[in-house]
Amino acid sequence: MDKSSLDDLWDVPRMSRSEIDEKYGSWQAREEEALKAVGLAHPGGWATAEGCPISYEILKPSTPWYEEPRAPPFPTDYLLEPLREAVEEVRALVGAPAALISGSLIASLSAVCQAGIKVQRPGLEPSSCGLFLVTVAESGERKTAVDNIFTAPLRNFQEKVDLQMSESRLEFKAKHRTWTAQVRKANRLYNKASGGSEATALIELHKLNRQEPTPPVVLKLLQEAATFAAFKRAFSQCVPVTSLISSEGLNVTKSGAMEELGFLNSLWDGRNVHLKNRDYDIAVKDPRFTLGLMIQPQGFEKLIAKRDGEFAESGMLARCLVSHPESTQGQRYGILRKSRNYVQKILKNFDALLAQQALIDFDVRQAIILTFDHRAAQAWISFVRHLEESVTKGGRFKNIRSAAAKAAENAARLAALFSKMESDDPNIRLYHITSAIKLVIWHLNEMNYVLFERKAFDQLKSDADQLLNFLEKRWTMTDFQPISRTEIAHYGPGRPKISASQRARTLEYLVRENRIVARADGIVRAWAR
Repeated sequence: MDKSSLDDLWDVPRMSRSEIDEKYGSWQAREEEALKAVGLAHPGGWATAEGCPISYEILKPSTPWYEEPRAPPFPTDYLLEPLREAVEEVRALVGAPAALISGSLIASLSAVCQAGIKVQRPGLEPSSCGLFLVTVAESGERKTAVDNIFTAPLRNFQEKVDLQMSESRLEFKAKHRTWTAQVRKANRLYNKASGGSEATALIELHKLNRQEPTPPVVLKLLQEAATFAAFKRAFSQCVPVTSLISSEGLNVTKSGAMEELGFLNSLWDGRNVHLKNRDYDIAVKDPRFTLGLMIQPQGFEKLIAKRDGEFAESGMLARCLVSHPESTQGQRYGILRKSRNYVQKILKNFDALLAQQALIDFDVRQAIILTFDHRAAQAWISFVRHLEESVTKGGRFKNIRSAAAKAAENAARLAALFSKMESDDPNIRLYHITSAIKLVIWHLNEMNYVLFERKAFDQLKSDADQLLNFLEKRWTMTDFQPISRTEIAHYGPGRPKISASQRARTLEYLVRENRIVARADGIVRAWAR
């Protein structure tokens, strides 16, 4: 696919760095403004690592064990201004949760940019920029409406490419029919040849075999839910750059597109993949893949429980940026109908990025390598060090060590996407990585809340209810006499499974809830002090 064949696809200009500087001021000035926007200009409470101001307060435990955990609100302020304004505009238009809108926007940004860029983390080899995002949301949260907004450039671009490819395929079929006829004719001549003419006919046949027309390059930027076999076949027949973005994640999981998690992990890693069956045998080099799924809570629970937790155990879940935003249903009265100027600017930017990448024929070898400038590199290194501390015993992310291990790379990829969206400058600035780090930390907190904190608290309440029922029965039988801890240990609920420390914690929770009183002679009702 050459430049001339794509001239009619898009006509959206991309601003150069100098043009941006002339219009908006120098990048240094914009960096300081952006740092203020994401909170880095706060006068106090900031840890400094090698001169890079980063707040890691968000890494600390949010609530004590006996208080009901709260999902951290989505930090729209951490987004760069164009993205933040677009998220707020869509939220005003459709009333969907901000985290859901942001997830759809970032997944589309990843799908749009991933073919044209790679990111080089400090001291490491360049890697792909594709992100995996999983948003857990109930039915009725406007998932499809939001996805339709941000995937529109991808779908429109794909339609234009498909139309062009259909003409190329017709031309290929015509050439292949002509070639096949020539080969058959050469075979007949060879079979009839004798003496010196036999060698000439054989040479002609070999020459024709080497001239077999090759099928046109196929671009498939946006995959639909399909069987895993069809998904792999697409990689074997197309340029290895694609995305799977769906607001009906349950359909995707049922379709079989996510059967072999090891294959998907390899796509996230950007490792070469060897695909082989009776129809093809091909090595997919340097693949680029984006995953953006919106799935209902029941479907998510089934997904992570499938095959004895393979989704988590395989490392697939660790590669995902997970969110479970609170529902906005019942709170969408009087939605402000704002203009869509910011959204339209984002979509036009996506159009320009897609056209720009199409001009290099989606040749992943021509991808631009984005690197960190000095301040951004120091901030990223500081983030890596703090992540290491957060997974130790008592650390904030001790329960999701595998996800924390991937967080620094996810932050680097996200920062590269922010940089590419803003301009063609190959340097990742401090405000890009700062925004990315804060968003990734929020997603880690979300995963910790969804998978562990909420479940642990729900289990604590269940244990407390069972224990309180047991105590009520014993008090009725003993005329409300104190019940000793030994009696609870011997006859209480869950004796074979609940440890002494768990039982003590359950009792303490009931005390804090003012349901019981722990006295020296035993446990009594709260009103029987």
